[in-house]
Amino acid sequence: MSPCVLLLVAAGLLFSQQSSFDVASVKLTTHKRDANGFSQNEDPQIPSPGRLSVINNSLQELILWAYRLKDHQLEGLPWLDDDSVSFDIEAKAAPETTKSQMRFMLQSLLQRRFHLTFHWQTKILPVYELSVASGGPKLPQPKPGAKPSISNMSSFFVTITADNTTMPSLADSLAYRLRRPVVDKTGIQDAFSLNLVYSDQPDDVSHPSIFAALQQLGLKLTTTKGPVEVFVVDHIDKRPTEN
Repeated sequence: MSPCVLLLVAAGLLFSQQSSFDVASVKLTTHKRDANGFSQNEDPQIPSPGRLSVINNSLQELILWAYRLKDHQLEGLPWLDDDSVSFDIEAKAAPETTKSQMRFMLQSLLQRRFHLTFHWQTKILPVYELSVASGGPKLPQPKPGAKPSISNMSSFFVTITADNTTMPSLADSLAYRLRRPVVDKTGIQDAFSLNLVYSDQPDDVSHPSIFAALQQLGLKLTTTKGPVEVFVVDHIDKRPTEN
């Protein structure tokens, strides 16, 4: 059994007595997406203790959040990419319910109301390896007393800002942006800070590519292939059962 499956099973047993919301309303959305295709809330929100609020999220977005997946880990029915089928969800649970428990409750909702069935599969897929470039790393030391943080911002270019962060966190952030697994092969254990600015547009000459930007920090990305745990959707209804 894979580590991902073991984790889900263990967590499911841990929260078995709190696996469902007390109340959950699921409706086709009445909200519109902006010009970039984003909903009002990019991710489900927890505006108050024990309350989950979802505005204009597709089934793909709901699955990604509920199962803590990245885009490259989700495979299944092609229409999952159809953002015209989106939902508003208001759900309530006990005030002490944690965010992790909320995710498991949303899993339960997807399985009960949308009849989601799935399986995990290990596939050999394209990945990036993050390693140290010749000349060694050029990573600034974290600011004294800084709390670990890393953030992504995107407009005409991408900015990844981090303080007192670690290489696995950077690899995870890069994987989110590049939509491909990033395997940390640097061997760097110490925390660091950085301000990484790059463009993901091939015709943008005002900013470096991600490869060039990382090279300036003494790091490099190499394309290769490796095993990736993939969440494969076997079945999911386009519409939920009644509230």
